[in-house]
Amino acid sequence: MNRISKVICTQLILVLLICIPVMAGAGLQPLGRIFDFGAVGIDYLLYHEFEFVNRSSEPIRIDSAVVSCDCSKAWVIDSVVAPGDTGRVKLQFSTKDYYGRTSKSMQVFTNSEFSPKMECFYLSTIGQWLMGIRPNPSSIFFLPGAAPKVIKILNPSLEGVSITAIENYNDWVSIEVSKESADTGEAMELKVILADNLPKGNYYTNFRIQLKMPDEFKKPHFLTMPVKIVRY
Repeated sequence: MNRISKVICTQLILVLLICIPVMAGAGLQPLGRIFDFGAVGIDYLLYHEFEFVNRSSEPIRIDSAVVSCDCSKAWVIDSVVAPGDTGRVKLQFSTKDYYGRTSKSMQVFTNSEFSPKMECFYLSTIGQWLMGIRPNPSSIFFLPGAAPKVIKILNPSLEGVSITAIENYNDWVSIEVSKESADTGEAMELKVILADNLPKGNYYTNFRIQLKMPDEFKKPHFLTMPVKIVRY
């Protein structure tokens, strides 16, 4: 290979090295492909929003979202996502006909050649409570004028369980942690406060609690609290 051919070859390699990462990051990309609701009771409606960021330089249209079973529904909230912006797809999942560990999927279709189809997964453990760690009550029901609800998360058998994060699906309720850790035989405690600006109607929402477990469990544990609100 002569000197000119070597220069051209080197330039082509540099172009490929620059372009390949750009192409790989282009399109619509999920911010979290897997969501774990964690432990939850039977016969509740749960909600989550999957978010997708536009990594390209052109707007991307989200054409549809398709779920894998009749237990779920999905709605495209942001149908067109501008470059650098985030689009959302809303998921509703019913735990009614399930028991134990479940794994479901949702496919999202776009007009992007780099990300024409994406698959996201949502997990749950229905009606089973790891090491007996469970909330009391296991769901919340608010009527008009109801006082804040107190939830105790019972820890019957482990040392050093604590609340590390709470992910609230929306602002219809707010959550305050009253007692963030519990040793064996103790309980963590939360206070759930209803928003005072909701119009008449029935509302369903939820929030997810992340627990730090003892070191032998290697990863956090999740609980999801379903909430129903009636205003009239």
